[in-house]
Amino acid sequence: MHLASHRMVPLFRRTTWPRALVGHVWDAPISAAIALVVTLTFGLELLTPRDVVAAVALLPLLIAVWVLSTRWVVGVGALAGVQFATAVAIEAGNRPTLVITGVVGLCLLLVARGYAVSNLHSLKGQPNPTPTEASRVRPTPTGASHSISGIGALSQRELEVARLASRGHTAPDIGRILHIGERTVETHIAHTYAKLHIQSKAQLIGICEELQRRG
Repeated sequence: MHLASHRMVPLFRRTTWPRALVGHVWDAPISAAIALVVTLTFGLELLTPRDVVAAVALLPLLIAVWVLSTRWVVGVGALAGVQFATAVAIEAGNRPTLVITGVVGLCLLLVARGYAVSNLHSLKGQPNPTPTEASRVRPTPTGASHSISGIGALSQRELEVARLASRGHTAPDIGRILHIGERTVETHIAHTYAKLHIQSKAQLIGICEELQRRG
């Protein structure tokens, strides 16, 4: 069964996780919604030149940098950057306040994104190979590039399991989604670790976006 048919997994179950929407079907729609909110906010900023309404855009942008995949963060960030620069250029009276708000907001967004990326390992309930399976196929630690190059060696079923695992699903969850046994899932995970030359769940999560692109 192809993974795409299972992407409508309950979303709000993991919305507090860093980069929760990477590879998820809601990644693009929520990005578009955030972009719309940001655009409306900057529209109000231009309509109310005496007030710094642009600061309100910080909240949706924080949500974006926390939950979205990299390509959508870049897109939403670029849009907000252009709109903010436009507001600074037009509103001469508010320019100093806008610049200060923009610098502080940018620093906050960079810190939030950095924290989200560096704390992927904090995701709960990641499937892990059993000690027996791990000992039979112990991976060799290498760089991320080796992990990515090893994706081509995965079977279709291993790729499906790896995609789901990298998005935070437990072994029982994956078993139910793919209609296979939990033990079989753990075996696929162990083989995947070996083929990708990784040793931890955090490393698997780290190549989540690349796994979603392969098929």
